[in-house]
This record gives sequence, C-alpha cells and structure tokens, in this order.
Amino acid sequence: MDDYFKLFESEALDNIQKISNALLELEKDPSKLELINEVYRAAHTIKGMAGTMGFDNISNLTHEIEGFMSKYRSGEREISSKSIDLLFEAISALEELINSLKTKKPEKDISKILEKLKTTEVQRGKEEEEGIEEEEGIEEEEGIEEEEGIEEEEEKRLPRIRKINVVKVNVEVLDTLINLVGELIISKNSLKELAKNERRGIKEAVEDIEDLIASLQNEVFSIRLVPVEQIFNQFPRVVRELSREKNKKIKLMVEGEKTEMDRSMIDAISQPLVHLIRNSIDHGIETTQERRAKGKNEEGKIWLRAKEEGDFVIIEVEDDGVGINIDKVKRDGIEKGLINENASRNEVLDLIFMPGFSTSTGVTKISGRGVGMDVVKSVMESFNGTVSVETEKDKGTKVLLKLLFTIIITKVFLVKAHENTYAVPLANVKRIIDLRSVNIKTIDREEVLLLADKTVPLLSLGEILFDNRSDPRYGLLIEEEASGVVLGVDSVLGIEDIVAKPLSRTLKSTPYFSGSTLLGDGTAILIIDPKAFLKISKQLSERS
Repeated sequence: MDDYFKLFESEALDNIQKISNALLELEKDPSKLELINEVYRAAHTIKGMAGTMGFDNISNLTHEIEGFMSKYRSGEREISSKSIDLLFEAISALEELINSLKTKKPEKDISKILEKLKTTEVQRGKEEEEGIEEEEGIEEEEGIEEEEGIEEEEEKRLPRIRKINVVKVNVEVLDTLINLVGELIISKNSLKELAKNERRGIKEAVEDIEDLIASLQNEVFSIRLVPVEQIFNQFPRVVRELSREKNKKIKLMVEGEKTEMDRSMIDAISQPLVHLIRNSIDHGIETTQERRAKGKNEEGKIWLRAKEEGDFVIIEVEDDGVGINIDKVKRDGIEKGLINENASRNEVLDLIFMPGFSTSTGVTKISGRGVGMDVVKSVMESFNGTVSVETEKDKGTKVLLKLLFTIIITKVFLVKAHENTYAVPLANVKRIIDLRSVNIKTIDREEVLLLADKTVPLLSLGEILFDNRSDPRYGLLIEEEASGVVLGVDSVLGIEDIVAKPLSRTLKSTPYFSGSTLLGDGTAILIIDPKAFLKISKQLSERS
C-alpha cells in the first residue's frame, strides 16, 4: 500500500501543480478556454486515482472541482476572480487531505468547501444541479472516447512516436546507487595505490576502470540533478496568496528555472526560499500608497533566479522594495551589544543572520515569528554553501545563495602541511601560486601577497593548525565575493575524487574542517573548510 500511495501522492501533487499554474494564468486572462479544460482534466485525473485507492474525501472534493469547472467549459461565461479564489481554497484543502493520508493524521472537515463549490455563483437551482450531475456522468464516458479520438489525430500529425525521456526513480534506490558509486571510487583509489609500483598492464587496467567509473559517476549524477522549476513553479501561488493577505500588488518574475541542482539540495532550500519570499512581501515591498508617493510603479516586483557559475549554482531572491535600513540595524546591534560603533557595513548586515535578531516593529501573521534569516544561513552552511545580501535604500534587497551542484562526491586538491595530508575542495581554489616567485610583504605583523590590484592575506595551514612557524612553498588562492585568502601549504600532491563524510562528534567543534574522507591506501584525512579561512582573512582585513 505504501508504494502505491507514493505513486498516487506524486501523481496527485503533479496534477495539483497543473491546476495551480492554470488558475494563475486564468487570473491574467479568464477567456482562455484551454486553461479551463486543463483544470477540469487534472481534477478528473485525481478523482479517478483517488476513487481507485478508496480515498473518498479526495474523490468527493475533486468531483466538485470538476463539476464547478464544467459550468465554464462551454465558453459562454468567463471565470471570475471570486471563483478562482474559491478554487485555490479547494486545492489547498486537497493538499491537506493528501498530507493527512501521508502522516496518518485525522482528515480536515471539507464540508464547507464542498458546499461552497456547489452553491457559489454558477449554481442556479437544485433541479438544474441534479441535471448537471447526471450530464457529468454521461460526459465522463463520452469524454474518454473524445480524448481518444483527439490522441489518434495527434499521432497522425507527429513524424514519429515521442520517446519517454523522464523516468521516476524511487529515492531510496537512487541513494543506494550513489553510495555504491562512492564505495567504488574508494576502491578505485586503493587500486591506484597498488598499481603505482607494478607493471604496465595493471596501470592500464586501472586507467580503464577509472574511465568507466567516471562515466558511471556522470550518469548517476545526472539522475540526481533536477531542474529548480520543481520548487520555483510553486512560488507564483505563494506570492499571490501572501500579497493579497498584505493587500499589496506584487508580481513574481522567475528566471533560470531550467537550472539543475542535486535533488537533496533542492528539497533543503525550499523552506529558506519561502522565508526569503515572505520577507520580501512582508518587509520589503511597500504598500501601493507608499510606492506611489515615492514615484515607483504601484506594482512591486520580486525576482526568483537561478544560474550556473562554474561548479556552483546561484539562487537569487530580489525585490524592488524599501531595502534594509542599515542605520537601524546598526543601532539595534549596538544596543544589544553585538557590535560597536566601528562595525563595517558587512558586519552590520551579518547581524540579520543571527538567531532572534529582528528590526521589525511588530509581529505579523506572515513573517517575523519563530523563523528568521538564521534558518537560511543554517541550511546553507549544512551544504557548505554561502548566503550574502546586497541592499540599497528605496531600491531593494537581493539575497544570494551559493551552492555546489552536488555534495556527495567532490574533486579536491590533496595537500601536505606539517607532514599531514588534507583535502581542499577544488571548486573553491582559483589558482595555485608558487610562493618562491612572488613578493610576500608583512603589514601589521601579518604576511600578505599583492595580487593584481589587491592585497590578500597569506595564512600558513601548518601554522594555524599546529601553531608551528613554517615557510609554505605553495599558496592556494581562495576567493569569495569581496574577500580572499592565500592558504599556504608545503606541497600539492594532485587532484583526487573523494567521497565526503560528515565529521565525528569530537571534530565537529573544530572550526577549520567540513568533513573527512578515506584515501586509496586507507588513510583517513580531513577536508578543509575554505569559509573558515576566508573568515580569518576578513577579520584581518577589517582590523588593518
């Protein structure tokens, strides 16, 4: 039953999303009959599946949605805003019913929404209502024949049969496959170690295995990668509902929805994105009157974007609202003893990510209670991602989330420092510098390098970890946004694919590492967290 329910849930939610998208488009143009039919067909599909599964409440509710839409299918009247509101209420109730089945909690009483669907606007009398229900029964049978006829005509027009290129894979199976690939990579690294001093045939066999594993790895990763539109397409409805609640005119623009990310990360960032969107609606976008007084367009705008940048995916949430009041944040931070008068702009903006920090003058129904920007930062850090903010008074605010495409298997530089081997994520290293060929200066007792037009702190990995004075031979340039650091190491051993593992409890409190891994010879090594050294660099720069 559980397997069948998972299939039902997936298909039902897909169809609810179709209904939601169609209703949003109908709100813009109520005359589009094909959208009316889209809602009708999606409701009819859910009704059929629910009936088969014995989910009576879902079947009853979708039957009423289907019946409600049938009154508009002739095209004689356009669907009203009131009816669209009612349909959104109905699909919200539908989602709650599905969730109740999933969590095995008592189902919501849907009698009121059923009554509304029966009596609102297009229902004119009991006799006609009964007649319509009878016609619906006939129409369902005729509709099947009609749709089959349409499909036959479509097939005749097609040059060839369309192939299925999307297959739904059980998440547990996919995760098992990923783990197996990880173990295979560890075994491959072990074989490489054994082949170092052996005859040529073994080395060639290792190279062949390496190529095969790389191909398998790419294919497995491609299965895990899904377009961000799977969560992006849910936000137009969120923005519609919340902007109405705040009595504001707000338009959502979505860009880059075909950008792909690891499935686990898409799941994880959905809630932080909800919070960022809600913040823009609640605290960012002004009221119609306020925008008019400022000479702005009455309709506020929110942009939800995704784009690729090297090995990273950047998600942006931007609004054209009031912006963050930097002076007020600073005053509040000083009053709470979190910063002093000399705090930089970045230090002030960092305050909004602290748990419980808020400059809101009141708590609203939409946001400001319980969930804060600290949740966004916490989720990003759990995936070794970053979050940053750009803001300008009366121009708006942009929040940028930066994440690696995937976090399971990572390419790293293997480096040595103080006779120990460490892994540094390849994606974070801009270039490797031979420190013997550059000019190293000392400013305020700190070593720095002059690169291009800026000065970058040089931090010795061995000295930081072991408090042991050393002269590193190579430097790994790590940059992010406006900050940068050169991490000094004794040697660079090469590039390796690794399977990242979480830190043990004893090492979690250590600020310099993000995880651990096993090398081919069985040696356990630590993975350097570049953000920790960027933070040190930032502190040095602000102090000087």
